[in-house]
Amino acid sequence: MFDPVTFLNQHFKSEAQLQAILPELRTAVSMRIETLDKSISTCINDAAMNVECSSQVSEDTAKELSRNVLRLKGKISAIQSKASASERAVQEITNEMQKLDLAKGHLQRTITTLKRLHMLTSATQRLKNALDVEDDDGAEIQFREAANLLDAIDLLLGHFEAYKGIAKVAEPRTEVESLKKKLVDRIERDFRRVGELVGEEDGTGETDGVDDNIGLPHLCETLTEACFALEALGQGACKRQLSAFCVDQLAPYRRSFGKKKSYVENIGGLDQIDRRFVWFRKLLRVIDKHFSKVFPNNWPIHYKLTNLFLIQVCRITRVLWHF
Repeated sequence: MFDPVTFLNQHFKSEAQLQAILPELRTAVSMRIETLDKSISTCINDAAMNVECSSQVSEDTAKELSRNVLRLKGKISAIQSKASASERAVQEITNEMQKLDLAKGHLQRTITTLKRLHMLTSATQRLKNALDVEDDDGAEIQFREAANLLDAIDLLLGHFEAYKGIAKVAEPRTEVESLKKKLVDRIERDFRRVGELVGEEDGTGETDGVDDNIGLPHLCETLTEACFALEALGQGACKRQLSAFCVDQLAPYRRSFGKKKSYVENIGGLDQIDRRFVWFRKLLRVIDKHFSKVFPNNWPIHYKLTNLFLIQVCRITRVLWHF
C-alpha cells in the first residue's frame, strides 16, 4: 500500500527541500499523467485500426485489449490518487509549520514582555531602596542614581502603555508615582535647607543670611545631584522647584520692604528705592557664587528671580504711591 509520508521521507531529507521541489513534483506528475493519456489514446487508436484492417482478430483478443485498457485506467487513477494524497500531506506539513512559526513569535514576545516586567520591578525596588537609605542609616540619597533609575523606569513603562488596564502592570506604575512624589518632597526639603541667602534689610544697608554657612558648599553638591533627579521627573517638576526656590529667596525682600513699619524706618519709601535693587544685586551675587554649578544651564534662574523681583517691586510701589 502506498504511504505518501514514507515516500516523502525517503526522497526528501527536510521540509525545506520538499517545499523547494514541490512545484517541480506537481509539474512532473501532471506531465506523466498527460503522457499516459496520450499513450492510452494511441494504443486504443492503433488497436481500433488493427481491428478494422485485420479480419483475423478474434473476440478473445478484443476482450484482452479491453481488459488492458481498464487496467491502464486503474493505474492512472491510482497515480492521480497518490498525487492528491502527496499534495494533501505537503499542505498539512506547511500548515503545521505556519502554526509553529506563529507560536514561536508569540512565545518570543511573551518572554520579552516578562523580561521587561522583571526589569521594571527590579528598577522600582532599587529606586525604593535608594529613597529609603536615609531612613535606614542616616546616609544621603544618591539623587544621580535615582535619576538614572527614573529614566530607565519611564522607558520600561512606555512598553506597557497598551497593558495599563492590567492589574499586574498597573501596580508598578502606581508605586512609581508614589516614589516620584516622595522624591520630589525630599528634594524640596533639601532646597529649603539652604535657607535665606540674603536676609532682611536692617535699615543700615546690612543684611544677614546664610552666605557664610560652612555647610553650604556640601549642600550645594547635594542639590546639584538633585537637579539631575528633577530633570528625570520632567519639566513640570523643574519649573515648580525653580519657582519655589525663587519665592523662598525673595521672602526677606517682602518682609523688609513690604511691611508698613519699613516706611516708618525710612527704608521702604520711594526716596529709598535704590535700597531694593542693592539688596537684589547682593542676592544675585550670592547665587552666582554658590549656585553657578547647581542649576543646569538651561534653567533660567536669573530670569525667574528678576521677573518675580520686579513683580514684587511693582506691587509694593503701588502701595507706597497710595500710602
